Amino acid sequence: MKKKEKTASISSDKNLEKKAKPSLFAILFSVLVALVLWFYVQDAETPDYKKTFTSVSVEMQSLSTTLSVIEGAENTVDITLIGKRSDLNKIKTSDLVAYLDLSSVLQPGHYESDISVMLPEGAELFECFPKKATYFVDQTVSVSVPVAVELGSYTAPESIGIEAAPAVKEISLKGPESVLKTVRQAKIVTGELGEVNSSFERNMEYALYDENGAVVESRHILLPEKNLKVAFTVYKTKAVPLTVQSLHGWWKAEDMRTSVTPETVIIKGEPALVDAVESVPAVIIDETTLDSNRYTATLAPSQLVLPTGIALGETIGDVGVNLTLNDNGARNLRMNLNSNHVAVTAPSAELTYAFQATTLNFRIRGSFETIYDADVNDFYLNIDLSEITTPGEVEVPVQIVQTSASEGKYYPVGSYTVKLTIS
Repeated sequence: MKKKEKTASISSDKNLEKKAKPSLFAILFSVLVALVLWFYVQDAETPDYKKTFTSVSVEMQSLSTTLSVIEGAENTVDITLIGKRSDLNKIKTSDLVAYLDLSSVLQPGHYESDISVMLPEGAELFECFPKKATYFVDQTVSVSVPVAVELGSYTAPESIGIEAAPAVKEISLKGPESVLKTVRQAKIVTGELGEVNSSFERNMEYALYDENGAVVESRHILLPEKNLKVAFTVYKTKAVPLTVQSLHGWWKAEDMRTSVTPETVIIKGEPALVDAVESVPAVIIDETTLDSNRYTATLAPSQLVLPTGIALGETIGDVGVNLTLNDNGARNLRMNLNSNHVAVTAPSAELTYAFQATTLNFRIRGSFETIYDADVNDFYLNIDLSEITTPGEVEVPVQIVQTSASEGKYYPVGSYTVKLTIS
């Protein structure tokens, strides 16, 4: 019985010894983990770990307020840092500052400068690529330049021409002063237009030109738009006589001997408008202003009475006009101011009026055949006092109006006034 107990005790001790002994797998695993941890710690803490940050923006600092960076503001660099892995892995691209110190740049021009880098704590600069940056600085200004159109070739029916005009007379440009100061105009060259029969519009590209006619090109100029609208207007030309006309039509052709130099003038305009014009009056004379049988004048071309939509189609000098009236005489008539042929528009408020004279003398002209049949009762006098608001002496104009029975026979000439007392 005691022998069996001893055997059981020995067996139990062997089992305990077997359980306490570590396995080979556990030993190898522990060693492997230790090695990994050792290499990781060594790698993380080594001071010569490198890390590269790409496309870091280069800032422009300390530039004069009168200048702007025209080119080079988008420069970027690649920055390689050296340090502990644990430190470098904490750094983001936004933590890095690459910059150019422009405090010494005082004039417009192209420059090249070293790029500086501000580093976060725990990092050293190993490399900055590129090391330098080029840039262009200038004053940014706005200017306006005129727009011109250079008309190309075209085909059209005889006496038909074409004019080209831009929809806008000038455009505004923005950019570096050194470039814009050379620009004199924006010009559209139309090129070959083909056959032209009617007016039309077209959007066309333009270019900038200097005073010598050379194209000014710069990607730094800000254009309002790439194309501009051009209106192509078709016109017709025709030679028509220059004439002399009377405003009220009281002078007939047989009543006048006229001469105009030059005798004809070339006009231009839309074809339908030109076709409707048979003559152009060099002057239209108000018959009531000419108290004479003769009229002579020298007129500038701009004084010609051209119909609406019609312009001169040629360059001419001064226009000479001579007029002689045939069978035309003058008479003086006297109108009683208290007659029923005098109409007075009363003054405002409670004012009264009184003529300082009892009659008004005025002059008429007409053919010798009819003028001596004229009577004072063939005319009316209109006197307007409605604008008078205070008492006193006034002198106002008199309008002389013919009766329908006398129109075309004779007419008043000159201007007249009457004096009144307002109380």
